[in-house]
Amino acid sequence: AYACGFFAVMMCSSIAPPGETPTKSPAQISTDALAAYERYNGDASANNSAGMSLPQLYSLLHETGLHYQGTVLDMAHIRAWLRSGFPVIVAVSEISVHDLDLGDRVPYPWNPVGNHVIVLTGLDGENVLARDSANIVAPNSLRPGPRRYDAQQLVAGLVSATAIVPPWRKRPDGDIDPTKGIAMTDTIPSGWSDDG
Repeated sequence: AYACGFFAVMMCSSIAPPGETPTKSPAQISTDALAAYERYNGDASANNSAGMSLPQLYSLLHETGLHYQGTVLDMAHIRAWLRSGFPVIVAVSEISVHDLDLGDRVPYPWNPVGNHVIVLTGLDGENVLARDSANIVAPNSLRPGPRRYDAQQLVAGLVSATAIVPPWRKRPDGDIDPTKGIAMTDTIPSGWSDDG
């Protein structure tokens, strides 16, 4: 449960262009996440509740070769990143995570009192699609994803938000313009040309 940030980074390190197979299997993501947790926090036992700090998140993203961009903690910016094809790693309070397919309730089989790290990968109307390594049926069966999470509930518990630049995408120079919904330097979609 405490390695969620490490799982989020390793999920992002396995992304591939739309329609292509991820570069890592779920087993490899798990192995890599737990190995990184041990490197950063000493061991990956259930007794180690160190979790992940924001500097650790940035360090591991750098270590895995992923470019990232911190963003504003509001749903307009996060939706704009997602519409532009950039996943967003968010840290949120566990009580703000509400799975719409479970009756709009917190999906965790424990008492939700801490913070949690998940990867937002898309939009479902006004709500978000998420990859969540802790959305499990007790004792340890991961529910298939992406999961549909209530965006209004989620934004109330945001702690941090970091847009991830997929390896095949151009790096933006800065944050996103939520009024246009596109990254500042990524205004022309891949494969298109500007005719003036």
